Amino acid sequence: MGINPFRRAIGTLLVAGAAALLSPPPANAATPASADPTVIDTPGQPLGVVAAPDGLLYVSDYSPAGGVSVFKPGETKAARQIQAGLFSTSIAMTSDGTLYVLQNSEDMHTEIGVVEPGANEVSETIPLARGMHWLTAAPDGSLYVASPFEGTVSVVLPGQARVERVVEAGPYPVEVTVAKDGTAYATNQHAGTVTVVPGGASGPSRTIDMGRTSSPHGIAAATDGTVYVANVLSNDVAVIEPGATEVARRIRVGREPQEVVAAPDGTVYVTNAGDNTVSVIQAGTDRVAETVPTGEDPAGWQSWRTAQWR
Repeated sequence: MGINPFRRAIGTLLVAGAAALLSPPPANAATPASADPTVIDTPGQPLGVVAAPDGLLYVSDYSPAGGVSVFKPGETKAARQIQAGLFSTSIAMTSDGTLYVLQNSEDMHTEIGVVEPGANEVSETIPLARGMHWLTAAPDGSLYVASPFEGTVSVVLPGQARVERVVEAGPYPVEVTVAKDGTAYATNQHAGTVTVVPGGASGPSRTIDMGRTSSPHGIAAATDGTVYVANVLSNDVAVIEPGATEVARRIRVGREPQEVVAAPDGTVYVTNAGDNTVSVIQAGTDRVAETVPTGEDPAGWQSWRTAQWR
């Protein structure tokens, strides 16, 4: 297949990067940070990361053993381990504290493991088609599953352990985000577009062009409904205003931006796999206020590339 060998992760995650999910940058953050970051120890191959409302950090282990490590705020050693399936990749947590883990069964079938709030193991599973998927929790407690090989986004309703509906997206939808009003946005990496699906709808309402050579990947909806899209090949973040049919503006970031997160205060964080940094964009601005150095491959891009062929 010509796929590069799996690049060994260093078994650590940047605390600064995790804290960035919830905290605004310092007021004087106009220049790149130079201090050595603090790291936390994680077993195996850290890939998926979720920060819970109570401050706990959940990190999946993309290794044959699988599982999820749970960290208390400010601590560098895991407080406990959640037993999950093999090769745990994407994770998502809904508003009631339920954790969903994309995993493989013993016979290597792809599935979602459901972990009840506070539990240390999977209680039930949701079967999926074999291949790569990515999980996203919606504000209403629903779970959205992007399926690139199938060109779809599946929806699991709160409290259920089955797919309630499947929505057609564009070619190779890699990630999805859901705004507060229930509108879902999926990045179609091969088409260079974003599919927009109104809340509860069985199909998309429109498609927004990112540029065919942009390679949109990570996507996040801010609390005000603004959507940010990380474009891997064009090295920028596209900004989509609520209800818009086209990109409003673009923000230049680092090389090969992969993932994007919009914090509650409106600050946007972008992981740049090409130069091992995180770009920080303050709320209401269209430029990078700070560039934070990280460890190797902050977006888990090599892990992601490997996982898609499993």
